[in-house]
Amino acid sequence: QYNIYTQTAPAEPLLQYTCLPNLQVSTARSKENSTDGLFLAVKGGHNGESHNHNDVGNFIIYKDAEPLIIDIGVGSYTAQTFSDKRYELFNCRSAYHNVPLINGMEQHEGKQYRAQKVKFSNKKKRATMSLDIAEAYPKEACVDKWQRNIRLNRGKEVIITEKYKLREYRQPTEIILICCGKTLSDGDNKIVIDNGKTQGTLLFDHHELTAHIERIDHHDTVILYSWQQRELYRIRLIQRTPSLTGKISYLVK
Repeated sequence: QYNIYTQTAPAEPLLQYTCLPNLQVSTARSKENSTDGLFLAVKGGHNGESHNHNDVGNFIIYKDAEPLIIDIGVGSYTAQTFSDKRYELFNCRSAYHNVPLINGMEQHEGKQYRAQKVKFSNKKKRATMSLDIAEAYPKEACVDKWQRNIRLNRGKEVIITEKYKLREYRQPTEIILICCGKTLSDGDNKIVIDNGKTQGTLLFDHHELTAHIERIDHHDTVILYSWQQRELYRIRLIQRTPSLTGKISYLVK
């Protein structure tokens, strides 16, 4: 009676779309049962979760099963990991996740720092997750609304749109993107991410944003095991024009 298990070849379940609404996590890929094309995962939730990182609104993008935009993930456990200095570790901070720095402020830890107005949608040609992450930031960020909309257009690209409303403008917003693979500027509005097996392209409006690329040199053996890279890269898309309300868009393909 157990032959069905021993005779069945193991296979990864490459679902075209998944949604866990209570956890506010969603994934989508270009093709069912195939790693060809783009894979997207997005999370909402709150910053009081078990083993929390301050990462409400974070997303990752793979292309042809290879990582482009990543979550650095867990590092080696030390006493600091479980201390009140946990969020001084770079891989736990929102400044090293794919979320914005608003008025220079990172997200704060705690269950009250959460996503709101979370919506999921999946159709034949696209999958979308929309969420307001304003409440993930402390009051010093002076943000009333930060509606993040992330859409996978199957067979094409991932488009991210940020609609925001600030109470006060203190310093330029920065959109942070963490990359696996050599990350190089290719003109005013294009950045190429090359992990050695595949290439991805980040496109943005250079009249709206200016890009800075930083190399992250780490010495953590657990992070090295995860990504097989001593060097990761951090893109900072910095807003050019002061504004209390507006929309920022960029895409990865």
